[in-house]
Amino acid sequence: APLVDSVFNRAKSEIKWLETALVKVPTVSSHIGAFTDMVIDGQTGLLARDDEWKEKLESLILSVELRRELAENAYAFVLENCSIDKKDEMVTYFEKK
Repeated sequence: APLVDSVFNRAKSEIKWLETALVKVPTVSSHIGAFTDMVIDGQTGLLARDDEWKEKLESLILSVELRRELAENAYAFVLENCSIDKKDEMVTYFEKK
């Protein structure tokens, strides 16, 4: 998810990361907006600044282990933190309605 740092792109959601995490595909995304709120660099994906894209992509290309680790960690993170199974205030509110 290479994005130019702009007001528009900072407002984008992390939905693409979430979708790829659920199918266990590792992600490299720009270090902006919601991606920085959800992606833990080096654990659940890779965050790249302008000068880091080549290095981050190369690390994924060259390491099967890194691809697997990031994919599994992201998948587990999404299931643990982004599922309605884990009831938060908003889910509880709508269940009452």
